[in-house]
Amino acid sequence: MNLDIAGTRLAFDVEGDGTTVVFLHAFPLSATMWAEPARALAGRFRVVRLDVRGFGGSEIGGAPLTMARIAEDAAAVLDHLGAARAAVVGCSMGGYAALAFAQRFAARLCGLVLVDTKASADTDEGRAGRAALAQKVLAQGAVAAEQAMLPKLVGATTQRERPDVVEAVRRGILAAAPGAIADALQAMAARPDSRPTLGAIGVYRRS
Repeated sequence: MNLDIAGTRLAFDVEGDGTTVVFLHAFPLSATMWAEPARALAGRFRVVRLDVRGFGGSEIGGAPLTMARIAEDAAAVLDHLGAARAAVVGCSMGGYAALAFAQRFAARLCGLVLVDTKASADTDEGRAGRAALAQKVLAQGAVAAEQAMLPKLVGATTQRERPDVVEAVRRGILAAAPGAIADALQAMAARPDSRPTLGAIGVYRRS
């Protein structure tokens, strides 16, 4: 499915019925990374998988990418679907965006799952590393991201025993436009410290 937001097409997929669960994907992949969890959950939940701007079927748009913009796009998709509240699942970059959603749309959050991500902002060293990779991707193409990220995304056992998974991840990275990869790197580097947000999320409070 597609949703137009101020002239930018966002692609998303919806399966199942019930409580809405939104999946936000890792960098530099797309919503296809969540295909198997979505199938597993679709019998009990309405599962929404969103392609971040510039990845998968979503257009890159004219405005700079930020974690807040991804969160706002997720909220717009929920509006489109008539969902007042949702659980949000985010992996890596998707986790940063999920925390931005929790900050901006706390009243709409009924659950939060953070996978392989962190609430703190990048260190100076981390920001420099992202900037260097962004420049390399713009100069050499998506293959530079594939070479840098594939070993981090796929463990040694999977590389040894599941070549199909390795190839799927490789194809996913190479499918992304260099400009989108660079924009996402800059957006992640610029994200704020979300530790205060994490500490205040009501869904984790115990009576």
